[in-house]
Amino acid sequence: LVEEMRGREWEVRTASAADLVHRHLREGAGRIDALVVRQPQGDARLRDLLAEVRRDHPGLPVAARLTGQDAADLHPSVRAQIDLVLTNDLRDRDSADLLVSLLRQT
Repeated sequence: LVEEMRGREWEVRTASAADLVHRHLREGAGRIDALVVRQPQGDARLRDLLAEVRRDHPGLPVAARLTGQDAADLHPSVRAQIDLVLTNDLRDRDSADLLVSLLRQT
């Protein structure tokens, strides 16, 4: 997905931990248009991260691709914080198209 987005000339920053996500959002040069989270499942750490992002960056679109969990199994408190769930059956090109649509809605 990162390569697909970069191929569309988007600047993409990656982070492997929640504290790095916060640093990117806090100190990032330029405007950040969306946050895309990729992790195995919607656990308490994801719920906490999303709550902090929503509090500190209201209006920032959030998408998530959960690689080890079906979107239908997401806890409602996690699902409520996500604007777009990218299912595992989507090709990267289709996921990028959905992200574009999400950004147009905001």
